[in-house]
Amino acid sequence: MEITNPTSCLVFAAGGAISSAAARALHQSGAKVTLAARNPESVAHLHQELGCVLPVQRVDVLDPDQVTAAINNVQKQFGRVEVIFNGVGPRAVEADYGTAIADLSLDSFTKLHKLVVGGQFVTAQCAARHWQSLGTAGTVISLTSSLSRMKMTGMAGLASASAAIEGLTRAIASELAPLGGRATCINVTALAETRTIAETNALQAKRMGISPEALLAGMKQGYLTGRGPTLAEVGELIAFVASPAGAILNSHIIDADRGTRSVI
Repeated sequence: MEITNPTSCLVFAAGGAISSAAARALHQSGAKVTLAARNPESVAHLHQELGCVLPVQRVDVLDPDQVTAAINNVQKQFGRVEVIFNGVGPRAVEADYGTAIADLSLDSFTKLHKLVVGGQFVTAQCAARHWQSLGTAGTVISLTSSLSRMKMTGMAGLASASAAIEGLTRAIASELAPLGGRATCINVTALAETRTIAETNALQAKRMGISPEALLAGMKQGYLTGRGPTLAEVGELIAFVASPAGAILNSHIIDADRGTRSVI
């Protein structure tokens, strides 16, 4: 699938596994991709691989000034930002994954919400302001996790933050609609290829008193097809949502899991 009339896409948190997969798929589909990361050096290899026109934008997604500067730079180069994707997320070891509610501090709980929910809010807000100034809007693609609808111990922070992002996405969609814009959320399951899931599985396995391998085997049984999606498949889904063919999806929360037994 190729995106007709190459779209300008700004990918935040580009150093993350899912954002990197999204950037690759968007590039392969014909989009003009600009990368944004808190540490630009960490995505230098991806920038070179994709042959991005603009340099990597140094952006902390909680800093509106840095987000706005990146959007303005894309506008100057390509005329406007047509799609933003934010794959922000914490390291498992930094977010107290596997910690029961009885042992989880309020500081840790709210810190996770500030990063994950706040990061999605700031990037969407800055994009909305940019589009309002132009009188026409583009597409916001946010990221959440299947924990928003699962019942899993030790994941109170991310589970509640994931549900909040889904609600935020619907609100963004309603506000962008008058300008011709849209917002869609990718609800992704645990991706075994990523460092975050490897760390999360290790913490959960330790809490449960089993090996990470045993935990992973149990997870595979939860997929209707016997396996979950790959990073590449998730990236291709994001590229589809960004394309004209994906315009039918607006305010939707899309399950990227190949079908699971445990999600309501």
